[in-house]
Amino acid sequence: ECNSGGGSYNEVSPIAWNQEVRVVGNCEELGSWDPSRGLPMMPSEVAPDCWISKGVSLNTGRPVEYRYAVVPKESAGTQSVRLGNLTSSEVPPLRWEDHQIRHCMPTGRRHILEDDEGRGRSVMLYPTSPMPSQAGPWLTGRSTQTAATKKQGAASSTAGDFESPFTPGGPRREKLEKQMLNERGLQVNKDDNVFVVFRLLPYCVHRGEDGSFSVVEAEGELKQVSLLRHAIAQSDLRDDKEKEQRSSPNVTFVGDPGLQTSDPEERKIIAEILKPYSCIPVFLDNPVLQYEFCLTVLWPLMHSMKVFQNNLQAFDDTKWRGFQMFNRAYADAIHSKLPSGALVWVHDFYLMLVPRYLTLRQPATTVGFFLHCAFPGSEILRCVPYREEMLQSMLSCKVVAFQIFEYARHFLSCCQLLLGAAMSFQSGGVLAVEHEGRSVIVRADHVVLPSERFVARLKEELVQQKAREVRERYSKKTLIASIDRDEPFAGIVLKFRAFQRLVADCRQHQHRVCLLQHVVGDTSNSSQELINVLKGMAEETNRSFGHPDPPVISVIHGPISVDERLAVLNAADILLDTSINDGLNLNPLLFYVAHERDYPGHVIVSEFSGCSSFLTGATKVNPWNSDAVVQALHTAITMEAETLERHFLRDHSYVLDGKLTQWMYQNLDELKRAQADTGGHIVGLDAGMHLQRMGHSFRHLNFDIVLKQYPQARYRAIFLDNEGTLAPDLGSILAPVTRADFRRDGLPPDPQVLDSLRSLTRDQRNIVVVVSGRSKEYLEKWFGSIEDLGLCAEHGFYWAPPGRLRNTGSSDQWQCMGQSSEEEEDWKSVVHELMKMYAKRIQGSVVQYKGSAIAWNYRQAGVGKELALELFRLLDPEGPDALLHGYPVTVQMGQGWIEVKHQDIDKGKAVERILEEMQEKIGQMDFVLCIGDDRSDEDMFRVVNSFRSESMGVMPSRRMSDQNQGVKLGHAEVKAEAERFFTATVGRKPSQAKYYVKNTVEVSDLLEKLAKQAIQARFSRYTSMPSLYGLAGTGSEDDEGPMTGMQSMKLNS
Repeated sequence: ECNSGGGSYNEVSPIAWNQEVRVVGNCEELGSWDPSRGLPMMPSEVAPDCWISKGVSLNTGRPVEYRYAVVPKESAGTQSVRLGNLTSSEVPPLRWEDHQIRHCMPTGRRHILEDDEGRGRSVMLYPTSPMPSQAGPWLTGRSTQTAATKKQGAASSTAGDFESPFTPGGPRREKLEKQMLNERGLQVNKDDNVFVVFRLLPYCVHRGEDGSFSVVEAEGELKQVSLLRHAIAQSDLRDDKEKEQRSSPNVTFVGDPGLQTSDPEERKIIAEILKPYSCIPVFLDNPVLQYEFCLTVLWPLMHSMKVFQNNLQAFDDTKWRGFQMFNRAYADAIHSKLPSGALVWVHDFYLMLVPRYLTLRQPATTVGFFLHCAFPGSEILRCVPYREEMLQSMLSCKVVAFQIFEYARHFLSCCQLLLGAAMSFQSGGVLAVEHEGRSVIVRADHVVLPSERFVARLKEELVQQKAREVRERYSKKTLIASIDRDEPFAGIVLKFRAFQRLVADCRQHQHRVCLLQHVVGDTSNSSQELINVLKGMAEETNRSFGHPDPPVISVIHGPISVDERLAVLNAADILLDTSINDGLNLNPLLFYVAHERDYPGHVIVSEFSGCSSFLTGATKVNPWNSDAVVQALHTAITMEAETLERHFLRDHSYVLDGKLTQWMYQNLDELKRAQADTGGHIVGLDAGMHLQRMGHSFRHLNFDIVLKQYPQARYRAIFLDNEGTLAPDLGSILAPVTRADFRRDGLPPDPQVLDSLRSLTRDQRNIVVVVSGRSKEYLEKWFGSIEDLGLCAEHGFYWAPPGRLRNTGSSDQWQCMGQSSEEEEDWKSVVHELMKMYAKRIQGSVVQYKGSAIAWNYRQAGVGKELALELFRLLDPEGPDALLHGYPVTVQMGQGWIEVKHQDIDKGKAVERILEEMQEKIGQMDFVLCIGDDRSDEDMFRVVNSFRSESMGVMPSRRMSDQNQGVKLGHAEVKAEAERFFTATVGRKPSQAKYYVKNTVEVSDLLEKLAKQAIQARFSRYTSMPSLYGLAGTGSEDDEGPMTGMQSMKLNS
């Protein structure tokens, strides 16, 4: 039992001042079809054409029928009138706003109905107080009934006045109206150009016997391109009021015209005759070769089949190159006709590379991609040599959509595992992948059937006649129907095995149940082997348990029209699907369309089919478990009428209420919003698995600004992380402590990076420091050749000052920032022993120990975050029951590691100490560049950002003369000086950094450009007199030391 949360309704016809809208239904709470006792609705204050009802108590699991009636205010009546097969009070409403009776199945404690195409979602007014233990009504002060009261059938008796918290003129009202206006302004309309790209066009070109060309509608009404074309045509037939709310965009289809030719003149003719149909043809030079990769590799791969497991030969690069040519042809056709600002909507796996080729030609192109089939998990996709190229292409889109969330989840895991792309959340509940400095929206929204179109087809006499013929043939028998493609993923053999078990083990069903199997496909193709197997199994079953007419199992192989499909499904009592992997499967949806509410049927669907995730009334089965399939069939055959109707109505109303036009607009609106989004607030997990936010100010680091500000600064500080910033990160940052000599040396910086660092350190106005989590031995090994470079090891526990900050006469350049104590040894021993227990039980994980920290690295073990979170909670000193409660330590969790260290040791504190010492010995820094990539670098960003804020307004400009250095900076100069502090994270992800760079290659390029400026500055001082005057007053601080031979030659010249 539940409390219905009210609902929202969008008026179709105008409502006069003396009229009102009521919800009238088949239960007492909705007036028992008496309009005078129906549930009143109120116009929304925010959207006047939306009407909203109060809550009403209903029984969960019991179907409810209802309609909307427009009645005079304070109407009453006692006469009798027939409403279909129902009777009600006779004072009829002024009009019924519905052409058919609506259905719903109350679920949960609160159930909100929307019959306004989602507009009410924008004006929902939730209670400001937390939800009580028993959910209260929505938009009402009515008290919720107790279970005992509802069981007696009584309705809620008390009703409060409707009070909207969104008072006119209030800040919440203004915020809501602004959000609604923004939402409406980002909907596709008549000013938008949309290119819909499918492998095949919805129209085909035929060549006549005389050589002339003609255009006909493509075969296959259930093909997605044909459904979408009809949806677009339907949107143009809407009434004037609907067109006022939303105008249709200009849609152009792109695809194969069905006739390929290499003659340039014939190609021009075909393109010309397709123009009136808003179609752009794509011509292929070698269609068979270019399409082969799709059939032999991609199609099995998308359905989670390892296509190389039984193939000892190497991957065929010829097929891959053909697939590239295939996609490039589509990209060329689109690019040649694409107007500025157009939206491109690419469909299905055949065209997976098209987004990449389009964005390479024109980076500003807005591309969306919808995958109609399944998407494999990472263990399948990683078998393909060109997996990165495939994912990179999909991530070139603005929006990537899947049929169900399971496929989207597979995609996210592949992006994270194979590309290192992070997941984030944007405002409004938008899921996204952060990649190459871009945010790619990922959504799940399955295709719906244009139910009203097929309901109309079902009423045609031809369809009804075919349905009667099927029913007459299988009269007095329970008919189980199945319609599958002739492919290995249909699971037809598994279905036949289970059906054989049913008639063999359940003797009560013998001679009372039949299976009608349609296998859709070309009778001349290679699937004949499968058909022979199926016919052999059918003949064996018919001989053992059946009669000649009708047979227990009938197998029909060949094409099937939509009319025949509707007739078979209408005549069938049960639909059985045992597919082992199917992207969506429209047949169960069509089964609900083919059945009236007074003639219900039951659906048994494979749990590996996409539609099983949203068909709540269907029975889900594992096709590999024959016992489970037999049990499901037995339950469906013997199901009582009331139970059958309840299960049927759960999905019947859901399928019939779906609108393909609305689905199309939802996807295109999302694409347009992504086109308009230039930043926005993005919320997600940073490298340390902490929730962070990125705003409009978070943008790519502009190298030109850095290079412009660099030479104008008097003193500069450059802080750089090592692995993940200067060099690729191989995962481990500490030397492991195990009995085996398991060591990960990582990758040293590239020689080009070392040369750049060497050039930067030779400039006496620069202080360059590498801050790393590695030990001092590693840093000496990698950077020891650079004389004046500062090094911070173990997150600052040890550090070697840069040349200008070193104490003269010191024998050891390394200094320790921490002091060992008995307390420190105590917590280290506890943590070490605990982590060793985890490492002993988790294969591939290691404990890593050093002076300042102890870490458990499980990146190579592949264990879940749940186990790591358990260890984190056990160690976290913030918890009162944690092992380390009261110790001066911090516990950090990153991607694949948990680290415990002293609370006074981190990169931020190390940078803070260095900056303070620099100010004391050298002077104020007026240029700071800090780049890192992981959680530990966030502490550096925080310190530098704080240092930037404190320095604004008091920092001397190098161009100021000695006489006015004490003058306070003006606003413009302060703004310019503020741009000399740059914090950047590697990779676009939530961070405290102000900027981001895409990868380590960009870091290397930036350092190389800065190094060139440093070299030029050194030489210019000996060849340019103005530069010498410009250095007047700098004194010995700018002394470069002994000149090289080349510098001497320059000076003499």
